[in-house]
Amino acid sequence: MDFLSYFALAILIFVVLILSYGMIAIHDIPYHMAKKRNHPHQMPFALAD
Repeated sequence: MDFLSYFALAILIFVVLILSYGMIAIHDIPYHMAKKRNHPHQMPFALAD
């Protein structure tokens, strides 16, 4: 394989890692909002993480 194939593979792996991290980060947003507002139902959000 040439350089361009390795470069494309590296970009593909990088994008998959960024998307997976992004999904985890988005999943944590409701818990942090509930915690900041002292919402009474913040525990179910924490357990869903």
